[in-house]
Amino acid sequence: VSYSWTPQSFLINPNTVNPLAFPDTSIVYTVKTSSMNGICKDQRMVTVEVSPPLVISPPSDTTICENPFWVEGIADRPATWTWALDPAFQNIISVGNPVLLDIPFSSMVYIHVVDDAGCEALDSFYVTNFKLEFDLIDTFVLCPGEGFALEVFLTDPLDTLVNVSWNPSVLFPGGNTMNPATIYIPDPGEY
Repeated sequence: VSYSWTPQSFLINPNTVNPLAFPDTSIVYTVKTSSMNGICKDQRMVTVEVSPPLVISPPSDTTICENPFWVEGIADRPATWTWALDPAFQNIISVGNPVLLDIPFSSMVYIHVVDDAGCEALDSFYVTNFKLEFDLIDTFVLCPGEGFALEVFLTDPLDTLVNVSWNPSVLFPGGNTMNPATIYIPDPGEY
């Protein structure tokens, strides 16, 4: 049996039963077959539809102070979105769009998008995480007229404290933006 595929555009070995096709636009191929003695012949057509490239817009690089946070990408058609912290997508952090992400540290976020035809797009964006993790003692018992030092303890040694504001400010004779700050309790009560 012999085979002849036309047009031969974008085909590798058009005289085989199953040539490889790599068209960049939709195309109709015709295959003509003939038996060895040439008595039996047939002709069939196959349509190869090529989808346009999947176009996506990832979220912009962003700075966060709170986790989790919402992000959304844009695609030119319905698609499935996968979000990961590595380009090999071994550490998938979410699927869907929009998504609620929890990024514990500043990191690149990688996006893999697949449409219904199986067309894929990859992109990424950077998340700068400025969330300050801190602890403090939340209850003190003092007598009226006593003072005590309040302090914010940063749990991440890489964090730098930019500003502390204690309230009500009238209880802080040395100023309410110090860390540690000394508080003066004039009267019984909760502050």
